[in-house]
Amino acid sequence: MDFFLLWGATGRFYRVTTHTTAGVDTRLRIYDPTGTLIAENDDYQPGNPAARIVFQAPGDGFFIVGVDSRVPTDWGCRAYSIDAVSVAPPTATPTQTPLATTTPTPPATPVPAAEQPDVFEPNYDPAHAANLGVGQTLSLNFNPDPLGSGAVDNDFFKLYVKAGQNLKIETTALAPGLDTNLILYAADGATAITGNDDCAPGELASCLTWMPEQNQLVYLLVGPVGTLPETVSAGARNYTLSVTDISTQPTPTVTDGYAASKQSAWPAVPKTIPTATSSPTATPIPTPTPMAVIRPLTLAPPTPTPLPQFSIAIGLSAYYDQNNNHAPDIDEGIAGISVRILDLRTNRLLTHVFTNEEGYASVTVTAPDAVRVSVPYLGYNQTVRAPGNTLSIRMDNVLPGARTVWL
Repeated sequence: MDFFLLWGATGRFYRVTTHTTAGVDTRLRIYDPTGTLIAENDDYQPGNPAARIVFQAPGDGFFIVGVDSRVPTDWGCRAYSIDAVSVAPPTATPTQTPLATTTPTPPATPVPAAEQPDVFEPNYDPAHAANLGVGQTLSLNFNPDPLGSGAVDNDFFKLYVKAGQNLKIETTALAPGLDTNLILYAADGATAITGNDDCAPGELASCLTWMPEQNQLVYLLVGPVGTLPETVSAGARNYTLSVTDISTQPTPTVTDGYAASKQSAWPAVPKTIPTATSSPTATPIPTPTPMAVIRPLTLAPPTPTPLPQFSIAIGLSAYYDQNNNHAPDIDEGIAGISVRILDLRTNRLLTHVFTNEEGYASVTVTAPDAVRVSVPYLGYNQTVRAPGNTLSIRMDNVLPGARTVWL
């Protein structure tokens, strides 16, 4: 018999299933944290030798899952797999054979449809994020899991992106009074890349576009803003999430989430690719007949003189000047802006940082000459020499189209 430990939380329902091949007939047994057998199953479908149990955890703790084979088979044919998932409360009493020595679990009280969590729960943090693919549209809600906990329902998703995509991420079909917020995180699940609260002033839906610079895994958080509507009717907290690649559409509009919330648009800066020039075909030179054998003198290559290195301190502030006072205030910083420092001589990337919540980033690098400070998302480039400099990117408060002022 194989034994496994499964952590259960009070009141939650869990489904444990075995999958078999080559005629292996498995049997499942569930024991509570005290070692008491609470459920058992052999074949959960007629003619199917696999086993399945759905049970409700009476309390927090490790539940013991036991698996064995009812029918003896050869050693080479005893392979099986097992999975355990958290499931929504059943609408009817599970059909399991009750044990004579235990009291059967009473049927769960049906949960009103208005309070049912969406099918991707629990996905409340990056470690529990559900998988999401480019091109998908999901129907979701902000009902917490477990029900009645009063917790804020944050929906996390894992998304694999590729360089060259132009992704449009948005929430639509919001229930009346519902307000959403989008935040895109790097693969560590903590570094913010970009985000958006409202697509436009007075609009509660969220939207952003983003062009990944490399193939990578990112995390997407969709969270509620402010108070949530009461679940007095089905769909009171519903919303729709979609991720679309618009790279094939003509003249895409590139926006940063934070600028989008202020009705700002940052145009993408096209890169000029030089036209390759074909090399002329060289006329071969005939090899002359040597008159004498020449033995070249082998000399050691000269040792290159190392270039002196300089320490260069760089600070950069990016802010949206709402009050038009030409200075960054405490709530005007643009967080999550990618800042790249490159060697001006070789164009080698020296380091890569992001602006913090106040829209500020600082870094010190060592280089033999000046460096180039690049903000690809804004098409910003600035040369900085030792000992360094402090730069500023100001988004002017001009409507309907905002402009970027580099200082």
